[in-house]
Amino acid sequence: VAASGIGLSVAFSSAEVAGTGGIKVGDLTRRSFTTKTARNGNKIIVPEKMILYQYEVCPFCNKVKAFLEYNDINYERVEVNPLSKKEIAFSDYKMVPFAVIDGVQVNGSADIIRYLSPNENSKSRDEEEKKWTRW
Repeated sequence: VAASGIGLSVAFSSAEVAGTGGIKVGDLTRRSFTTKTARNGNKIIVPEKMILYQYEVCPFCNKVKAFLEYNDINYERVEVNPLSKKEIAFSDYKMVPFAVIDGVQVNGSADIIRYLSPNENSKSRDEEEKKWTRW
């Protein structure tokens, strides 16, 4: 474990990822990450590169954008044409929002937020998750 910038940078070995190390969201395992303290005091992930595939009028996309902007997380936006969807032709997942976060594709607004906001305190986690996923 080494300090990095404003957060904590942790790299897991492949043995740790295969075992119990790493952070899992569904079937995803994040191998390394940097964190910072959010406005509410919880730790959030600060990705090196994040691309959000979205429709401007999609309420679930707007929920993710609100979370990212509230927590000052830099990201690139790609507006997906709802008819051709050529911008997401590379993916088997054909709905928005989805994000590519440091090379890992995360599908759906709840999983994107969950992926970026791990919290060891389950009570706080439950309250925070309810706040961002209640609609």
